[in-house]
Amino acid sequence: MTKQMWDRMGWGVAGCVGVVFAMSGFQSSEVKIGVVEMAQVVQASNYGKGQLQAFEKMKAEREEMLKFLSSNDVATAEQVKELRDLVRKNPRSEAETARYQALRAEITATTEKAKTLATKNDLTAEEKKDLEEYTRRAQGVDRALQGLYAAFTNEMQDWADDQKTAGRTKGNAVLKEIAKTQGMTIVFDSDVVPYGANDLSDATLKGLNAQ
Repeated sequence: MTKQMWDRMGWGVAGCVGVVFAMSGFQSSEVKIGVVEMAQVVQASNYGKGQLQAFEKMKAEREEMLKFLSSNDVATAEQVKELRDLVRKNPRSEAETARYQALRAEITATTEKAKTLATKNDLTAEEKKDLEEYTRRAQGVDRALQGLYAAFTNEMQDWADDQKTAGRTKGNAVLKEIAKTQGMTIVFDSDVVPYGANDLSDATLKGLNAQ
């Protein structure tokens, strides 16, 4: 996933955030201003990289499930629901992973049966009934796919928003200590003060990675 795509999913900072940190109870006449690229710091941190990998894994699993159902649209409503619930498990237990694979195998077997019946002449009454059932299921799967796509998109957006907030909270906690140590009066995001002399980004990244 590109950085631009990740930003659209909620990781990047939208617009200028202004003051990141300000010392309270400041009494000295000297004002020392620092800057930090907090969004870039979090993204470059071990935490940020780990969350990006987790996001990509979750996204790939959901996309693969949707692709599977699109190619195997004979799944019952109950099977679709169970697949959905299992793909949302993070992490999945060994038993849940085994069930997920078994469920996919069941659906795949039904797909093969449907293909065989679709090319067979002189179907029995029972076989005609089965084909009609598979047609009804396909219509249900098509509707389910639309709902699943919307639900997964919202879930991933919410997850990314939560990680963005958590990342900035972690970064700000580290920055606060660094700013105090270096005697900063106030720290701005570099979006607001892009050419500040006291850039605390590297120190914040190092501190974040040390956690």
